[in-house]
Amino acid sequence: MTSFADFPLETVKEIIDVLQDDLPSLKACSQTCQSLLPLCRQHIYRTISLTRHHARGHRSRMLKSLRLLLDKNADIAHYVRNLVYEIDHNDEGDDNVRVLEKLHPVQTLELDGSGAHWNTLRSPMQEVLLRLIHSHSLTCVRISLFWNFPVTALIPCITLTDLAINSLGLTAATKCDNDEEYTTLDPVPHIKSFTFDCADDPFVTKVFHAKRSTGVPMLDFSNLKELNIHARFKDYFEGRKTLLQASEELEILHYRVTYLEDGCEDLVAWMNKSSLSTLRRLHVVLGIKPSFKDPLCGLCEELAQFAGLNVIEEITLNVFTWTDKQCTTDRTKWGRLDTVLADGFPMLRRVSLHIDIKISTCRYVGEDDLAFREKLHKIPEYFPWLSQSTIIAFKFSTEIVDSEDDCAVMYFD
Repeated sequence: MTSFADFPLETVKEIIDVLQDDLPSLKACSQTCQSLLPLCRQHIYRTISLTRHHARGHRSRMLKSLRLLLDKNADIAHYVRNLVYEIDHNDEGDDNVRVLEKLHPVQTLELDGSGAHWNTLRSPMQEVLLRLIHSHSLTCVRISLFWNFPVTALIPCITLTDLAINSLGLTAATKCDNDEEYTTLDPVPHIKSFTFDCADDPFVTKVFHAKRSTGVPMLDFSNLKELNIHARFKDYFEGRKTLLQASEELEILHYRVTYLEDGCEDLVAWMNKSSLSTLRRLHVVLGIKPSFKDPLCGLCEELAQFAGLNVIEEITLNVFTWTDKQCTTDRTKWGRLDTVLADGFPMLRRVSLHIDIKISTCRYVGEDDLAFREKLHKIPEYFPWLSQSTIIAFKFSTEIVDSEDDCAVMYFD
């Protein structure tokens, strides 16, 4: 009978890589011979998720089992590359700290504070989290739902290139400029990919302008290549404006607008002019209300300003509405996108448009609804230039989701 030992090592590696998402098969392979154990462990333990979304008591049992496993097999910690950890207000026990202490070589850290205040965490928990954040193997950090998270904690993260923040609350206690506890001569982290939510706009503004005591920036955004922005509140714009103006070499822009009819306004005006010659991929997500006169939230006007000045190769547009009412299917409103893209985008090769409409099933679907759905599926006809282009791959899709869970959703204009 042929065994894995009879195959070349490269072939075995390829087989194990194919099985990377099949945990039972990986476990079975790891028990066939000692030489396969390290290869299988690379996938089995690559990502560890410790969140609160488990049955009561399961998280505690899982932490205890993981602690015992790491105590007996310390080498397993070296296979962990991605760690997802969610603070549990009722569970800051020794197992948490002892497990986190051993997971030091991670490359990606997702840290969910569950609304906790950083200053109220016990010292052992603060210390072990900082040790993870300061790991020189760390390249990607995603931090969410914390109050008073100290920006200065990012100073030692010299290998950090990908940073995402979500719902980080600012108070007078938030440390943005006190760097006495860190070596200020360390290289400044160069952020190449940055993601933030609309609610974090004030935090982003403060972080961007934060300086070390030596006068250099706390974080360097000058080489930003990818920016992911969410615009949700009309009065919160300074953070995205600041980042767009500072990004001279932006290549990928994700721009999400939720329920703001003019949410795309000023996008080009805020962008650094140098980025117009570097931006290659534009991904836009628009959440619209049925009352909006412009279902594209001002995007066409912004694209018109891009014309002739860009190297954009790909544009993706996802439009969603969560409503019992009907969004507009007016040809003149949707068709403007086709007109704008027909000229002035010499490098454009891929355009996709997806419309996602959620309608609750708790109401009667009448003839008007059926007519609306028919009109919705005819929207591709509003894009004759894109549809007939021989150099641009145009993809259109739409999805109407009937969900009883949507019955209580209402808009208040």
